[in-house]
Amino acid sequence: GEWIALREYVPGDAIRRIHWKLSEKTGQTMVREFGQPTVRETALLLDRRAPDTAGEADAVTEVFASLSAGLLEAGIRHSVFWLNGAPGQLTEYRIEDEETFMGMLQALLELAPMEGSMAEAFAGRPSYAHVILVAGKVPEYAGMLLHENRVSVVVPRRETTAEGLQPDGTYVVGFEEGSRAADLCRV
Repeated sequence: GEWIALREYVPGDAIRRIHWKLSEKTGQTMVREFGQPTVRETALLLDRRAPDTAGEADAVTEVFASLSAGLLEAGIRHSVFWLNGAPGQLTEYRIEDEETFMGMLQALLELAPMEGSMAEAFAGRPSYAHVILVAGKVPEYAGMLLHENRVSVVVPRRETTAEGLQPDGTYVVGFEEGSRAADLCRV
């Protein structure tokens, strides 16, 4: 986060927070007070509404779980979201360790069919440095997720005609069975 205030040093404050120049001028040891981070790190969204078959829905869900596992393995705490059975309502899991990841996987296995708009449900959430949307096809609403976010859309390769940076500012990555690991590394 950014520093938002200055105050006098209290024993136990981190030395790296000391504002040395101001402390020298005032004759008192002053420290920077930091606010909450203005941007969260990563959000991973699952949209299973578009696939035509159960096999396609399973592939999208598997890619979603693989991305979450890869982020966790890389030490990146992240939040995962999907629409639950009620229209427009999101389920959220904060993935911080293997235990929270396994809890999320259990809920993912019990996932009911989705209804509603991911864009509407996700609107008003805090900004994230990177939003990764995993879907059966590139949704029309992908550009609506850009509000101060970097957005990557991950879809089966056969569902996209153009990978890479899109005119709406999103970045599309296709995946297919034989090269899934290499495809997901591009995210």
